[in-house]
Amino acid sequence: MTRGDSGKGDAVPIKFLPIFLVATLSVMIDEIQMMLHEAIVGNLFDDAAFSAFNLVEPYSLLVSFVAYLICVGGASLIVRAKGAGDQDGARKLYNHSVTCCLVAGLAFFLVYSVFAVPLVRLVAEDSPAYPYALDIFYWLCFFNLLYPLYTFLFTYILYIGRKWVSLLSILLELVLSTVLSLYLGRLMGVGGTSLATAISQLITVLFLCGYIIYTKQGIRYRPYINPAYIKRLCLLGLPESSLMLVVAVMEAGVNALALKRYSIQGVTVVAMVINLFVIVGYVSEGVSEYETVALNWAIGKGDRDQIRYGMRVTFLAGLIEGLAFSLLFLLGAPAFADIFGIDDAGTAKITAVAIRILAIAPIGIIVCRVTAIFHQYTNKVGQAVLIFLCAIGLIPLALAAVLSPVSLEALVLGIALGPVVTVGFMWICPLSWNRNKPIDLRRTTVVFREERP
Repeated sequence: MTRGDSGKGDAVPIKFLPIFLVATLSVMIDEIQMMLHEAIVGNLFDDAAFSAFNLVEPYSLLVSFVAYLICVGGASLIVRAKGAGDQDGARKLYNHSVTCCLVAGLAFFLVYSVFAVPLVRLVAEDSPAYPYALDIFYWLCFFNLLYPLYTFLFTYILYIGRKWVSLLSILLELVLSTVLSLYLGRLMGVGGTSLATAISQLITVLFLCGYIIYTKQGIRYRPYINPAYIKRLCLLGLPESSLMLVVAVMEAGVNALALKRYSIQGVTVVAMVINLFVIVGYVSEGVSEYETVALNWAIGKGDRDQIRYGMRVTFLAGLIEGLAFSLLFLLGAPAFADIFGIDDAGTAKITAVAIRILAIAPIGIIVCRVTAIFHQYTNKVGQAVLIFLCAIGLIPLALAAVLSPVSLEALVLGIALGPVVTVGFMWICPLSWNRNKPIDLRRTTVVFREERP
């Protein structure tokens, strides 16, 4: 019996339902928080204020990229180390990851604070949304200061099995952010809603730190940086974290197209479409979190049967979730404009049509994500990055650019077709993603390597 063929493929230690439910609920609550925040802005202020959040969003996505680069790679290697019984390696990886998060958060805070005006001008100059965007961006600097640390603490607690604590932290942030946004929005204007998110995140980070310290569930933190770990974490975390950067590039490009051709109405419609597009990708994290934990646990133990079982479960769950999103967009499209307080009747009507067009995308988005993550953890980082780059970034942006002169609805169709076209390439075209093997969702091999820190 060879390594990886244990004959115990049926005894899978990583159960799908607990991780899927908690991770999905957590992401959904996180997205509900974002939607509530935007709904509050849409109802308290005008459409230009609503659009302003979308214009500065790429800068927050850049912070998310770095945070996920550290956290996904770090948490995955901690799971591998624990699966292999390497407690000393897990401790070093924990300390390294926390230190990197603190340094990254401080760096973004300083850069964004010093260069706030030119950065906002780059995306919103000559737009009615500019003054709103500048006010929003100032307070987002404080949010970004703690975001990398928050992301790692949340992920670490989820991965060590304290899933309901992670869920509780998301609920805490949701309640605080909603209440504070309503209060500070009326008191301070649109910038107050951004300050509310920063305050709610600070309180949530203190809650997570308090839980780890009080229950002694964590690893005792000591500042630690290992240059050798930086490369390992970056390579392992790059594909999934690149999703944030790719979304930022796509969002900035599509915003520019919409603003140039269709003014503030175009940006408002595109803001809704991109938010829902991204929500599908983020909510599918429930499926991919199971995939991440199951894959890395099995890799640490060297069990091929568990990997095969985990991927069958992952793809089936992804297809069901994608279909559910498509039905939601088709049936619930008219309600979204009302929920987000879009005032203009013409803009609301176009928004409903655009959301129905987006219904073709969810299954493609989720299939691309779980396929990319599989390659991410089986030593095919380049293939994983390329899938994300094509499905979420380059192809949607290119198709939107080609179709944008036709109509605003055609621009949205270009965005929606991006992941569908990528899945078509993976299944139909004999693309050589490396010199030896084409990508094939039906025949993907697993290569095991020693991965101990």
